[in-house]
Amino acid sequence: MFLLALILGVCSLTLNVEKPIEAQSEFLTVNASTLNVRSGPSTDHSIVTVVHNGDILSLIKRDISWSYVQLLNGKKGWVSNVYLKEMTPLLDGKAQASTSPTIPYDSLSGKTIIIDPGHGGDDRGTTGKFGTYEKTLNLNTALLLKQTLETHGAHVILTRTSDKTVSLKERVALANRNEADLFVSLHYNSHKNPSINGLITYYYESPSAAHTIHKGIVKNSPLKDGKSRFGDYFVLRENEHPSILLELGFLSNEKEEETITSSGFQRKMASSISEGLAAYFH
Repeated sequence: MFLLALILGVCSLTLNVEKPIEAQSEFLTVNASTLNVRSGPSTDHSIVTVVHNGDILSLIKRDISWSYVQLLNGKKGWVSNVYLKEMTPLLDGKAQASTSPTIPYDSLSGKTIIIDPGHGGDDRGTTGKFGTYEKTLNLNTALLLKQTLETHGAHVILTRTSDKTVSLKERVALANRNEADLFVSLHYNSHKNPSINGLITYYYESPSAAHTIHKGIVKNSPLKDGKSRFGDYFVLRENEHPSILLELGFLSNEKEEETITSSGFQRKMASSISEGLAAYFH
């Protein structure tokens, strides 16, 4: 009996081991001109860094007065809940329909769409001039896009919902397993020439999807039209279903990094991609 109790005790201890925190299940924006990010949940703790109005923060955990967050550059710390607001899609379904009656959002209803936030975990993707991690921005866009598409009745599956490593094979397998109507991989670009900028949409065997969706995105974007074009990427080439890869701006361009990391741009992208998808399925 003692041995059994000891075994059960060890099992209990094993089950209660705290798992590492995974971020990016929810995003917030700063609602103050400046806000201190601190090392602990009170003003008694030291300042880690400062964020500004409209900056995007990913929520890790929250208590009554403070939230533990991660910035787009990977830094983590505590901020006061008083100066935060939830980051939501640009418009809800009713407002979207009333302001854009010519957009066939009904075509999204029942469609299975795989959204693939590129990179994650140990793979940061590219890093912007101001320290923005591509992997974090990809996930932010993906979560906003998911919310927007679900408003219009789409069935949306994400290849990752937190900052974790997912292989390219796993991403493609998810699309094939779920008989996806469309696979959309989200990325932000980089180039050794810092003046290069713009939006690009890649396809392997789905030019119609790429052209239509790209048109919907650039129509509502302040960024240069980099056109839709062929791209020999694994997640496109090995996919059994229609698939595209979006490069939503260049983090290597300082001016563009400022634009694409703003909450306004992120919400606009979620809305514009949804518009392009609706047009494609129509």
